[in-house]
Amino acid sequence: MKKLLIVIVVIVPILAVFWIGSRVLGSTCGEQVVSEETSPDGRYVAVWMRRNCGATTAFADHINMRMADQKFQASYWDGTMKKNEVFILDTSYARLTRLQWEGSRKLVVEYSGSVGNLPRANSWKDISIDYRH
Repeated sequence: MKKLLIVIVVIVPILAVFWIGSRVLGSTCGEQVVSEETSPDGRYVAVWMRRNCGATTAFADHINMRMADQKFQASYWDGTMKKNEVFILDTSYARLTRLQWEGSRKLVVEYSGSVGNLPRANSWKDISIDYRH
């Protein structure tokens, strides 16, 4: 009985404060859709987004893929959309310039500037992704 009372008096209020704080403060990042391109067969969507995580960080442009009948869900904790992210770059050094389908199974991502060794996927499901500088 004493353990239950400790849980109710101490742990439950701590969890409640944490939950309320996360709701009041909200997420730390925001995502803005720059361009959304549907494949010619209507099956896939490539989405170019710009991530803003506040004044102390650079913007990030990224490409996420999804099936046409699905939507993205932002992370509960930081507001980012990282699911099916195939390419990301720091806009301090480079910029995405174009996102275009060349047929139903080939996506072309064009960018300017230096991306260094940033990770990039060369394919997603049965889509090939071509990067052009």
